[in-house]
Amino acid sequence: MAAPPSPPQDSPQNSAPANPPAEPSPTGAEPQAGAQPETKPAESSPPPAKARTTAKKRRHRKTGTGSSSSTPDKKVVRNGGTADPVVQLTPGMSKEQASSQRQNTSQLLAATDNNLKQISARPLNSSQQGSVNQIRKYMEQANEAEQAGDVERAHNLASKALLLSDDLVKH
Repeated sequence: MAAPPSPPQDSPQNSAPANPPAEPSPTGAEPQAGAQPETKPAESSPPPAKARTTAKKRRHRKTGTGSSSSTPDKKVVRNGGTADPVVQLTPGMSKEQASSQRQNTSQLLAATDNNLKQISARPLNSSQQGSVNQIRKYMEQANEAEQAGDVERAHNLASKALLLSDDLVKH
């Protein structure tokens, strides 16, 4: 009859700590200098018999060519930078359309100005006075946009001013 196999001697689960602590340390106290902390067997790790069957996929990093010619040259711009090129995001407008829109904007601003004259003849509360100030800002911005050549923005601001002034005239 064969003897049962003996457990391996160097297994960490079967061996006792080499230097047991001389005195048990109180809970929460730090270990003394020179004393080894008590080791506990890992309870949460799975046993080696149930090893993972799937292997980890390794991800490879792309490496650069290492040549400095692949990176663009850096330009240092001091004291404010360079002038941005003018970019038109909207489709181009013909001269006839631009002229028509300018004329329409002028009509909107004139109607708004007439509304403001009607409104100024009566007493206004603070919110109405704030609306009048906003209308004047819109009119000023519309004139600035028209002088800068931004016809669509000028028309948009003039129509906003007219809508606000119409609302004040009604109330």
